Amino acid sequence: DEPRLMAMYQEIEERVGALHGVSAASFSSFTFHQGSWNSGVVVKGIQLDKNINVKHNVVGTGYFRTMQIPLIAGRTFGSQDTFTSKKVAVISEHMAKTLFPKGDAIGRHFHIGTENDPWEMEVIGIVKDVKFGDLSEAPESIDYIDYSQRRQYLGDFEVRYTGDLDSVSTAVQQAIHSVEHRLPIMRVTTLDEQVARSITQQRMVAQLSMFFGLLAVFLSCLGIYGLMSYIVGR
Repeated sequence: DEPRLMAMYQEIEERVGALHGVSAASFSSFTFHQGSWNSGVVVKGIQLDKNINVKHNVVGTGYFRTMQIPLIAGRTFGSQDTFTSKKVAVISEHMAKTLFPKGDAIGRHFHIGTENDPWEMEVIGIVKDVKFGDLSEAPESIDYIDYSQRRQYLGDFEVRYTGDLDSVSTAVQQAIHSVEHRLPIMRVTTLDEQVARSITQQRMVAQLSMFFGLLAVFLSCLGIYGLMSYIVGR
């Protein structure tokens, strides 16, 4: 909860963003296929379906540029969004259509949890829907909260880069440790690898299906060969 944590995040983002080959960088609570923080939401004056479950992601100001999530309406986070300013959120297109079907989402307010929850958010922007949990999921209701307004530990750091992964990764880790040498870096991976891990089960089923399909063809060929051999022998 200390303000210096946010300052550290910002300094790391700035240093990494200035590296050669890096076009954008941002901290976040989650990336693709990593679970989520879910809860219901309340909109004053509107009776919402109790089954509506919103996925929340706390992110840096450069998150949408890093992940290349297009802005549809309004704006994303900026320097004017601080810990002491009004609480704001960027929401997914699906969430906007679900909570505000009349198309008036920008400027509207919602509460995370219950109406008495102090976290009342004003919608400042709408972004395109993204795959959050897996590639087969339907569009999800997702909101994004600026980490400068909700101070907490963020375990993910995303970097958009061009060039060689190993050299960029080494430079990024050096930049992080130049800000705080005690920060542990547990794992470095690419989004492509993360997506590939999310479909491991489907890939295994496909490989097994292909194996049994080839086995069936092989057995059929043996059967045809045996039949033809029998006919020729007769």
